[in-house]
Amino acid sequence: MQLAEYLLRTVLSWTSLTTPQIEPYTSALASSGASSTEALALVSLAKVEGGWLPFVLDHRCNDPAWRARQRGWMRGACDAGLARGPFQLHGAEGMTPAEEVKLALYLFRHGDQNWSRWREGRDQAAWWRAKHPLP
Repeated sequence: MQLAEYLLRTVLSWTSLTTPQIEPYTSALASSGASSTEALALVSLAKVEGGWLPFVLDHRCNDPAWRARQRGWMRGACDAGLARGPFQLHGAEGMTPAEEVKLALYLFRHGDQNWSRWREGRDQAAWWRAKHPLP
């Protein structure tokens, strides 16, 4: 199985999103030059950061009016609208999925502690890799 397919199947098993919603990120990650270990770590980090939730990927959570209508934790979703996309990157407005992946990979390689939940993402990746070997 190719890395892009492995990542896509992994994320699809974690979310109710569809292939067209996820595939731009998993394809970009698979072709980014990331190792399979790095790629799995990043999709796992996205799982714990943004949850691969529809309102994260379509950027509704970056809309103040949308957040104002929400209750509980969703009212502060996406770091009160400052973080964008599955990797919850600050300053990523207007970036394509490929650009978000490139920035996420750079940040991961140069200090993965840039994310508040990177340890949880790392642990998620290790757990998943043990049950589903990487290609």
